[in-house]
Amino acid sequence: KKEFIEIISNETSKLINLLEGLLDFSRVEREGDLLKKKVINLNNVVKDSIATKTVKDLLAEKKLSILPVYHDLLSDIIADRTRIFQLIINIIGASTRYAVKGDLIELKTVEAESSVELEFFIKGRQIPDNELSLMFDINALWSWSDMNHDNLKFYLAKKTIELHKGTISSCNTSEGITIK
Repeated sequence: KKEFIEIISNETSKLINLLEGLLDFSRVEREGDLLKKKVINLNNVVKDSIATKTVKDLLAEKKLSILPVYHDLLSDIIADRTRIFQLIINIIGASTRYAVKGDLIELKTVEAESSVELEFFIKGRQIPDNELSLMFDINALWSWSDMNHDNLKFYLAKKTIELHKGTISSCNTSEGITIK
């Protein structure tokens, strides 16, 4: 009985995660310009995001560590804080599929000439070329091989950046993702 209860519990958790992902997808597609933009500091949003139980549990489960690197004089931006917060959690969650036990994730805020950027790296890891092109592709969203819904997390991150008139790029030469 205990084994069957565990199976039911695990499958229920998977269904809940799938439904949450579908709801997030639906909201992003439907709301478009309904962002609640305010002046925010990206350093503070990063700090709050990596302090969540969700991120801590994910890192502990996969035995990963995170190193935030904050630009001291980072300019404030106008953005929907809740969406940016969720974007950071989604990028961390989806990207950990490329990490292995003991890896270090680096989140770095950068003041560029005309933008504020967030750089995300998993030290020493590269995203396979065949997956790199699909990471932010809407057509790869519902892949049956994507049991953790990482493609959905990447897509939601991309849509959030597009709604904020920003850009997101991934590149194997720098082993990371840059969000402007």
